[in-house]
Amino acid sequence: MKFWRLLYSRTPEIRDTAGRVRPGSIASLERVRLGGIDQTVLLRGHDASRPVLLFLHGGPGGSAMPLVHEFCDRLEERFVFVHWDQRGAGKSWSPDIPRESMTEGQLVEDCAELTHWLCDRFGQKKVFLVGHSWGTQLGLRAVVRYPDLFEAYAAVSQVVNARRAEAISWQFALDGARRAGDKAREKRLRSLHPPGYDGRVKDLLFQRNCVAKYGGSFCDQAVDKALFRKYFESHEYSLGDLRRLKKGSVWSLAAMWVQHLDWDAIAQARSLAVPVTFLHGRCDRVTPAELVQEYFDQLQAPRKKLIWFERSGHCPLFEEPGLFQQTLINEFLPAPGRQ
Repeated sequence: MKFWRLLYSRTPEIRDTAGRVRPGSIASLERVRLGGIDQTVLLRGHDASRPVLLFLHGGPGGSAMPLVHEFCDRLEERFVFVHWDQRGAGKSWSPDIPRESMTEGQLVEDCAELTHWLCDRFGQKKVFLVGHSWGTQLGLRAVVRYPDLFEAYAAVSQVVNARRAEAISWQFALDGARRAGDKAREKRLRSLHPPGYDGRVKDLLFQRNCVAKYGGSFCDQAVDKALFRKYFESHEYSLGDLRRLKKGSVWSLAAMWVQHLDWDAIAQARSLAVPVTFLHGRCDRVTPAELVQEYFDQLQAPRKKLIWFERSGHCPLFEEPGLFQQTLINEFLPAPGRQ
């Protein structure tokens, strides 16, 4: 590991096999003012004239930008891949952000403003939208409110009903602790009060830790451990950025968790005006698979598809990155673009 990388952040230029910077490519970390707050976006593409793909990370507050090279190398060949550190997350976190501005409605407006900026920047009429976990909740809300901004939507580990999901996740963790004979974890889990955990982020994170321990986040625990190391190898994040990521994650969860619990996709997004593809891991117990199937069966959309990732839990983009990327290419691009 080259620790000097942690002194500053940059994104590597995109080069050809001879080591030359690809003409017409883009590799840039930029600050964009959205909703009155400066926020960071990462732009990467072999050809800046390609369609734009906007990725919405999980959380709230859980940027995936330090891990971007683990799941976007093929996507940046086909698209201009855009990772946005949302208000309060990672490189976009600041203690000066008004807590009252941390609302789902404000983040939807930030997303729309960013999408307009991307369309103007790259001469596009619309963009492709991909959300992961919390990002699917934000993504669905954006698609419902601003359908004309998006060519299509892909949901990775879609949040369907937050309250029901938390109850299922808590029960999974409790059952896992009981089977393992872990009396201490079982006792603490029984003391919690899902879905709200009485507003205590530390209790929510403990439950998530238990779900991961018993196989509900990653099918292969080794992938989770390997990803932790990758945070410290990132070009895009300095040590200061990693500190901001940790602070922003806890702060954003505390600010937005209660409002997140009111989300119900079946009630609030039963009909979409754009094509939608769901990418979901069979082992996922954070956003339980049965809720996604239930939502898919009732959803009305011009075109819909549900694709199962058999060797993934909550993070198919990290557990099966090749299949994840090829699926998006197949679903988003016309046949000539796949050659």
